Amino acid sequence: MAYMTAEEVYQLVINTTPPKELESGFNNDIDRLKRIGSFSGGAQKLIHRIQTDPQFLRNLRNKPMEIIERASELSLEPHELRPLLIAAMLVEVGIRYTPEMRPSFAVIPDRETAKRRFAGQVLDFNAVRQEVVRRLVDRVSEGKDVPIVIQRPRLLLALEDLNLTEFFVVYFSLCARSALDKHTGGERLTVPVERSVLRALKEPNSKEAVEEGLKFLLGNYE
Repeated sequence: MAYMTAEEVYQLVINTTPPKELESGFNNDIDRLKRIGSFSGGAQKLIHRIQTDPQFLRNLRNKPMEIIERASELSLEPHELRPLLIAAMLVEVGIRYTPEMRPSFAVIPDRETAKRRFAGQVLDFNAVRQEVVRRLVDRVSEGKDVPIVIQRPRLLLALEDLNLTEFFVVYFSLCARSALDKHTGGERLTVPVERSVLRALKEPNSKEAVEEGLKFLLGNYE
């Protein structure tokens, strides 16, 4: 396996859009990093280690404060800490440097935040923006992330500002896309859809059915 050089990681990180929660501090750090033009020697050693030591990378993900506590020991500059954490996340998910790569982070809302987003909404198929549904289904499909999103539908809310009906419709569309991808053409097409979601789509005026379907879509994962 070929590892990225420190320069490639530098280019990848300075072209990354961070989560909104980190945006202000991260952008300040990136400005400083750009003025200097490269990572320090200590940071370059860390970049090599996160690519060659899976256990170290896991520890860094689970205990991100450790990099701050050990900054002096690792010979890291203060402005390098947030960019290095972003670099570790990019490495962990397998993102590689190319001149065109522009990674962007989106935060998945927790269940309660998502529920508040949909408060007072009902299933109304007239409220569906078809261009939004097509764009999001195509985006997820092109990234080959359909199986992941079907298992963790709340991921969709990090990618697009969906209304309640669109949330249900995009999930159903992805289930259909997954079934089509697996279909050989010589048999009847069966689209497996979570029962509570299907019931809600069939009974959009049933508050109970919609609540049960939404409960499934929001899930218990973080």
